[in-house]
Amino acid sequence: MSARAGGENGTAPEGEIPFQIAEAAGGFAVHPIHWSMAANISGLRCIYCDQGGPFTAEHVVPAGLGGDDSAWILRDCVCARCNTAVFSPLETKFLRASPLAYARLFLQPGTRKRSGARGAPSIQAAASFHHDLATGTLLEADMRAGGETHIWPQLIAGEPPTFRLYAKDQAAAKQLLDTILAAITADMVTVIEKRREGFEVILRHTPLNWDGTNYSCGVSFEQPTLAADFAVWLEPLGPPSTAKDQDATPMTSRLFMRASKQLNARADAADDVATILTVLRCNPLSQTSEGTMARTGEAHIHQSLTIDMDVHFRVLTKIGINVCAKLFGPDFVRAPAFSVAEDYARLGTGNIRRNFIGKMTPYGSMFGPSMPDHHVLAISTTKTPNGGTALVFAAQLYGAELTQMVCLAESPINFDPALNTVLLHVDYVNHRIRQLTLEEHTVAVVLAHPGIDPNDVPEA
Repeated sequence: MSARAGGENGTAPEGEIPFQIAEAAGGFAVHPIHWSMAANISGLRCIYCDQGGPFTAEHVVPAGLGGDDSAWILRDCVCARCNTAVFSPLETKFLRASPLAYARLFLQPGTRKRSGARGAPSIQAAASFHHDLATGTLLEADMRAGGETHIWPQLIAGEPPTFRLYAKDQAAAKQLLDTILAAITADMVTVIEKRREGFEVILRHTPLNWDGTNYSCGVSFEQPTLAADFAVWLEPLGPPSTAKDQDATPMTSRLFMRASKQLNARADAADDVATILTVLRCNPLSQTSEGTMARTGEAHIHQSLTIDMDVHFRVLTKIGINVCAKLFGPDFVRAPAFSVAEDYARLGTGNIRRNFIGKMTPYGSMFGPSMPDHHVLAISTTKTPNGGTALVFAAQLYGAELTQMVCLAESPINFDPALNTVLLHVDYVNHRIRQLTLEEHTVAVVLAHPGIDPNDVPEA
């Protein structure tokens, strides 16, 4: 990343003091300056890719993490390319398929507000099953905010030609049956298998042709876009590893629908889908066994998530850089010392110091007892082994005992003036962010935990 210097364009937001960077020997320093001295220097470049606009508003803390606070938004700092093409999908994986996804699901009532209403947290699971303990059946299901189980409508194969219908209500059951009926009255249905090659999604199409007696597989082909009037999306058949040692009925092929309203099949291969559709076409749906309203009482939930820890730490790094840009001005993070962290956040390249820190380490004990309904974030400095200074970002998310830490920048010189620890409390229930000193944080922790010894909250 190229070296960048200068000040922010425009006028300083009320109550904020802009900072100018002094770059010496590749280092960085923070000096409060009058706003007019900083105007029209940087020419509005993205703090991550160093390119021009167009720019989009960037939440300092992701809205989905509880940071949907209009007072904590970066403007004219992050370009639309970085924000939309890079960071939006990265944050989705961070929020829905990372170690904190379940804490978010159970503890955070709402995400970003759209059209006047907040969305609900969700999990992005590769596979998700509700284990009905009464029957031993593994049902296609989803886990929603607060741990609520949602059963998707599904038709599960039994002894040919019978099927058992499961749904949460009659309306969901009818929607599934209507969709299946539309498919099996078509003379060609296409089975779609999705796979990835790097960032590219490839769809394997296998046409199923009706010959008057059976559906049979045609020649498969691959392309990145869907090319079918009637499609069935194929997913692998097999129980999750967590269910293999439990008293679960062996899984059989099934058709089901999720929120997308697409028709899905869980089967070993396209040939098996052809067999299911043939049986259903030759045997009217009225002969299926009686529908069952799926229970969501006592049950085990089995989910499979693909977790990428690089995604987790890349988003933490981005949050740390955003916090610095908000607190000290965008030109602060344009210093060359931040280039490694910025490239890591944007591209996933390079290597930064990162870790989960236990409670008994200096950074792990920085926050003291957790704040109810709050994330606690901190920007601070520490000495490096070579005598320089490292700027670190630490986060205690959803009250976790492990503090997560990333190094944002390292310099052979010290900050000038010395940067005191700055803390943020992120109220993820009400989407409010508040900046505090360490002393103010200590007071807040003591008030939140009556009877606690203030000495249990660090003073420096």
